Amino acid sequence: MDLLQSKVHPNIPLRINPTEIRPYTPTKKRINDKREIALKNQYTVLNIWLDELHKRFSPSELTTPQHMISLGMQKMRYIFDTPKMPKIGKMREKKGQKSNQNVSHRYGKKIIL
Repeated sequence: MDLLQSKVHPNIPLRINPTEIRPYTPTKKRINDKREIALKNQYTVLNIWLDELHKRFSPSELTTPQHMISLGMQKMRYIFDTPKMPKIGKMREKKGQKSNQNVSHRYGKKIIL
């Protein structure tokens, strides 16, 4: 939770919904001892998560609907950023092909939560 609050936003834990994992017919065959233990441990982890929420946030913050939790843009952090790719026209010219395209592409995007 510390990492989430420092890297993304201090209020991000209030916007997270822990999801219960349940076995269903196609996956029941693949549940071995390790996976059975993991399924049982999810409730322990959920209790730890809820305890941490109660330590860090006031009762009024905890009862605020998730869509009303502020994630002010001035506090947002980029999770990852990728460098720009060279312009397509210049790439083609290097290969001996001339092009008037002057389009810049990115092979990744900045993600803002």
